[in-house]
Amino acid sequence: MAMNKIPPLSIIIATYGRGKDAYVLAQKCINAVPNCEVIIVEQPVGDSYSLLEKSSENVCIVHQEKANLPAARNRGVRLAKSNIVLFLDDDVQISKQALQAHIDAYKKDNKLGGVAGRVLNENDPKDSPIAPVGTANNSGTIFHQNFYSTKKQNVQFVYGCNMSFKKTAIEKAGYFDEKFPPLFEEIDLSARISKNSPILFEPEALAIHLKKQTGGVRQDSSKVFTMYYQAYGRFVKKHVSYVLLFYTVPVVIMRAFRESGSRGVMAFINGLLN
Repeated sequence: MAMNKIPPLSIIIATYGRGKDAYVLAQKCINAVPNCEVIIVEQPVGDSYSLLEKSSENVCIVHQEKANLPAARNRGVRLAKSNIVLFLDDDVQISKQALQAHIDAYKKDNKLGGVAGRVLNENDPKDSPIAPVGTANNSGTIFHQNFYSTKKQNVQFVYGCNMSFKKTAIEKAGYFDEKFPPLFEEIDLSARISKNSPILFEPEALAIHLKKQTGGVRQDSSKVFTMYYQAYGRFVKKHVSYVLLFYTVPVVIMRAFRESGSRGVMAFINGLLN
């Protein structure tokens, strides 16, 4: 890729404990779209990094000083040369047409602020034109994900392991909120971007989510519920109206207590108040 040429796509892979997997995925992305750029932002596990390869013409490797997923993604955005920025988790497999499908969606509709790619997890139905996808109610108590759907439609939020936005839309929205733990940050950003630009769910942009059991937010599974409810509290604080809080807060507190006891409740309240 020529030094002064703008790539059609900038791909950001924020990785934690799976640097080698991120590097393998980067090579597959370049094979799929040879003139794209890939930015790998590796977050340290303790004080160490697993990815020691040097940056090349198409792959930029950055070592983040502290583990913080939203901050790692923001760093990648600031380095991106393209106005189409695609985020992939390091434990996904991309379909042959996935990257081009993200690019083509923006070509077909230049008003788009983002594209949610289709994601298949284990045991998800392979052929289901379900709707809605990526929507939530106003009280923030119900979230329809259904990202395995084959039905193209507009959405309110994306799936973080396979999502793209215009760089200008991210900048206008104020980037990822770095106070979120590695959960809900993509829903928060989507909510802010969708106020100004539509977000499309594109089934052709397919990724298989392997959900590896080591690395990522599953590095310490005992903390996942606590992180989830802390992030949930911050999301509710930012996006649910004051009037609806009187309904939302008791509903979520009861759910948190059923799933994770007092730890989940305290985490939610902490996210809500701080």
